[in-house]
Amino acid sequence: MSAALLSGCLFTMDQEQIEPDVDASTDAGGGSDASAPDADPPPVDPCDGVTCNGAGVCAVPADTAGDFVCVCEVGYQGDDCGECERGFERVNDRCQPFSSPCLDFPCLGGSMCDDAQGVPVCVCPDGTPLEAGGECPRPNPCDGPRGECPSNRICVDDGDEPLCVEPPRTCADVTEYLQGFVDGDATLYVNGDIDQPWGVYCHLDPESRALTEYLTLPADGPRDNLFEEHRYNKQTRYDRVRIDPLTFVVDATDATYAVTSGLLGTPAANPPSIYFGSAGSCGEGDVGSGDPRGLGRINLEGTPFSVEIGTSPEDVFLTGGTCGEGSAEIMRRAQVVDLEATGECGFIAPRRFSLNRGDNCPDADLAREGEDRGSIVSPLPLRYDPSLLDPPPPGD
Repeated sequence: MSAALLSGCLFTMDQEQIEPDVDASTDAGGGSDASAPDADPPPVDPCDGVTCNGAGVCAVPADTAGDFVCVCEVGYQGDDCGECERGFERVNDRCQPFSSPCLDFPCLGGSMCDDAQGVPVCVCPDGTPLEAGGECPRPNPCDGPRGECPSNRICVDDGDEPLCVEPPRTCADVTEYLQGFVDGDATLYVNGDIDQPWGVYCHLDPESRALTEYLTLPADGPRDNLFEEHRYNKQTRYDRVRIDPLTFVVDATDATYAVTSGLLGTPAANPPSIYFGSAGSCGEGDVGSGDPRGLGRINLEGTPFSVEIGTSPEDVFLTGGTCGEGSAEIMRRAQVVDLEATGECGFIAPRRFSLNRGDNCPDADLAREGEDRGSIVSPLPLRYDPSLLDPPPPGD
């Protein structure tokens, strides 16, 4: 009997222990309250479906609100890694290192490498030629609005800011506003008139350090600005002549930019070069074709200057020497003058004042008593006319 009671107690205890509590929220029919909230939806990954074109990895930076970025592999760029970086090219749908020789070809001063012809070269983006040193030309500040100046001033680039200055009349004027200018081509203005420019070459004398003006002669025909003297079998060709920038008078004796060929005599009796605008002949000559005549040609074409002939060529070119004869033919708007000298020892030159023709000449009475048989060369005057730079009229 005691055993039966013990079993019953144990059973009763088991039933109480496993019997569930009745929840207060459960109604008599065992249903749930319909007002209970639903569970939160799972989070969305911004990188789902983002492939970065197979050339990168999608990542979500910690400081962004759900945005993603593609972290591209080497050689790729762009928001979705769909482009090749500089130095790479697409080969078989992959960005491979570019095989161009421009990769290791340095370019300076704003230039860029171009290998369109298979050879790397440095070029300027706008197509302008490279300057010495391989750099692109620096933009001229005078070309923009900052270079606008009053009507009586010109704009110059001093290497920093555009300056409005008075038009220079001489090379010395140029050095006043162009710091570091030594010598070279420049533009001067007649009487400082902005509407009357002309090109000049400024020459720096190495000893005096003074600047002098030279007119460059563009004409390059076989006889242009070539002058002969047969007695010493020589000829001189001029590339530039010295000119006074205020009077436009040429120093015919200055041969700084001249080349003489043939036999040279002593400077006293025989100048090393033939004066500009002169020719001489002493009997049979060997210069050029062997023609005994001494020939010369002035050619100022390509410049805004012509020979100032006055009323006739004789006002500018005169003959002299021993039984000398000569002629000057003015042509092509007075920019070309053909010279010819003949006689026992004659010459023609700019305003030679000695007419001594020798005692044995038929017209020896023209000899001036007391004069040397030599002569003095006076400067050659030129005339400025900017219209000479225009093509000549038909038939001129």
